[in-house]
Amino acid sequence: MISHMISGILLTKTMIIIMDYSLECKVNSSSLYVKSKEVVSCPCCDGRLIVCGSRKRGLFRVDGSYTTLVIRVLQCVDCERTHRELPDIVVPYKRYESDVIEMILADTEHRNKLADYPCEQRTAIRIKLWFYLIHSYFEGIIRSLKEIFQLKTPVTLPLYPLSNQPAGWLRYLVRSVVNSSRWQQVCSA
Repeated sequence: MISHMISGILLTKTMIIIMDYSLECKVNSSSLYVKSKEVVSCPCCDGRLIVCGSRKRGLFRVDGSYTTLVIRVLQCVDCERTHRELPDIVVPYKRYESDVIEMILADTEHRNKLADYPCEQRTAIRIKLWFYLIHSYFEGIIRSLKEIFQLKTPVTLPLYPLSNQPAGWLRYLVRSVVNSSRWQQVCSA
């Protein structure tokens, strides 16, 4: 979570994950524009959001290509917090598409050949380590969301073994954690 101070008020920048969107390419542009089909409200105060800008976000896709997404920056009319609107193919602070990360995590045999997924072996190891270290936190969030809201989730608990998870489980997990304002990120140098 990123924050800054304006006039003594601490403003926080958070993220919102959307799942109903289209990716559109404008004429003379190599970037894909994320066009939301959802009406979202501020996750902090449930206020009305307005578009206050856009930002480019790079993403490595399953086929090995690199795509630049143009995402909207939204600001709440009530609390003035800003939010980045990310499509569910993006895992916050990760450069690989959620399907790539899901494929890496599902690989329990550590085979990681270049043909398997579009990243280096060291990157795959770091992704596996990141998820292993944070998976119990994710499990706790999913458990509490299920209890509070009586949700039926496609994510099977416990998360491990990951081979028990249905396709697309990571998208659901990330959306649930981010949209409940519980995504934690430790920035590193």
